[in-house]
Amino acid sequence: MAENITQGPRAGSHWPSEGDVYDDPNTGATVRRLTGYPGASSLHPYFTEPCLYDDGRRMVVSSDRTGDSQVFSIDLETGLLTQLSDVPAVESGTSSRPAIVENGDEVYRWSGDHMVAIDLATLSARSLYEKPSGYHGKIPGVSADGANVIVSIVEDVRDRTGDDWMTEKFELGPHSKVLSIPTDGGEVETIVEDDRWIGHVNPSPTRPELLTYCEEGPWGRVDNRIWVVDRETGETWKVREMPGEGGVGHEYWLADGERVGYHGWETGSDGDGDRRAFAGSARYDDTDRIETEIPGGGTHTHSNTPELLVTDGSTDIPCTLLYRYDEETGEYEGPRTLATHDWKPESPHPHSRLLPDGSGVVFDSNRYDGTSDVFLAEIPPFEDLPKYEA
Repeated sequence: MAENITQGPRAGSHWPSEGDVYDDPNTGATVRRLTGYPGASSLHPYFTEPCLYDDGRRMVVSSDRTGDSQVFSIDLETGLLTQLSDVPAVESGTSSRPAIVENGDEVYRWSGDHMVAIDLATLSARSLYEKPSGYHGKIPGVSADGANVIVSIVEDVRDRTGDDWMTEKFELGPHSKVLSIPTDGGEVETIVEDDRWIGHVNPSPTRPELLTYCEEGPWGRVDNRIWVVDRETGETWKVREMPGEGGVGHEYWLADGERVGYHGWETGSDGDGDRRAFAGSARYDDTDRIETEIPGGGTHTHSNTPELLVTDGSTDIPCTLLYRYDEETGEYEGPRTLATHDWKPESPHPHSRLLPDGSGVVFDSNRYDGTSDVFLAEIPPFEDLPKYEA
């Protein structure tokens, strides 16, 4: 049975609206800065995870304004912030990012060694699982029926010494598990276990039996980045294999829970060594791929349906970009520039995510005072946005 835990005294505390509204200086799009606490960094959930609840009236964010990362909600009408968690922090290497089901009634996060569930209405907290010593907990997700928190834990390999930590960790092959943790406090199930670095785990938002997990490491060296698991049949298979030199990743589910989105790069078949960057999605059985070329260096992408696609840009592309799919031509139009994030090497990743109704894009940026804030850009008519010029 799940063990109740006591929240600290700050749970339920309020902060007045910190936001402001401005017109993007380069595109004219209306942008709201939702957080602005001096000296504090605030982030929306990882771009693979929903961020809204209470029928879309509130957004979940994390902020370190109280000294360590805790979960907060923002009333999108008034801007009022409410602290939802006041629980022990996680050690370095374990994620503090929260996860919810769209319009669910609980938020889930790591606290110390525990996966904790917090009731969004009463703020009561429960420990669902305690991870073993010597493992880091990664970003959680929640199954479509809300019955399980799906997450990976990875062996801590602190003895690496090289500068290329990703390659070294990949080569060390840390022991990893993908776990299904019942939200009612039942027995934890191990879905995948292997001596390789398993990172992001993403449950389908409509199919409780489906999830993806990824093999982390240099994209050009992993066996395959995107793996799908059917928990009912026990089958596992690859999505978007790379037949030649290249890599693909930063995968996520589209809103129908049937398609998996991603971006990547591949070397041209003509052998000239040129790299082509692309983004798109495929059905979970790796059929019906819909893709478009994107500027080189582009990173995270997100879409609810293939019709509208947002990309983060990069440190060389300091703005979010939009693409619109034309069913008649079978190709994407764009990119158009939506919002400026001024991504620098020391900046947080924007992790752009479309709102469920496609009316806006939430992203993170430190473009004001050097600390991360959460922004929400409204999407005007596609033709009103300027074309991106490389």
